[in-house]
Amino acid sequence: MQLIPTTAQRFGVDDLYSPKQNVDAGVRYLKTLLERYNGNLDMALAAYNAGEGAVDRAHGVPSYRETRKYVQKVQSAYFRPGSGRAEGLFANRVESARPPTKTAAPSSPTSNFCRRLGYS
Repeated sequence: MQLIPTTAQRFGVDDLYSPKQNVDAGVRYLKTLLERYNGNLDMALAAYNAGEGAVDRAHGVPSYRETRKYVQKVQSAYFRPGSGRAEGLFANRVESARPPTKTAAPSSPTSNFCRRLGYS
């Protein structure tokens, strides 16, 4: 993962060249971004790439070509067919021909994604 020096310092990295420290801080940073943007993966990825300030000013993914391509590239890789990650993300799937039973309200794709990452 790549961290700019100020982000590395924010997450307690002493050695930017230590893979363990770098990955640990990067994961904690992504978790922080997902929490900050209420599980919105597009905004979290955009903030990782362009910075939190750019996402906040744009009220979403900024119109920077590099950032938009980055978000798309990461999403495409993460949800690649066969990865198993996209299963269960969409509440409107047809699972059987049986009529639906009374259950809790369907979850949104974002809440399903966060649940799969361990955020409830």
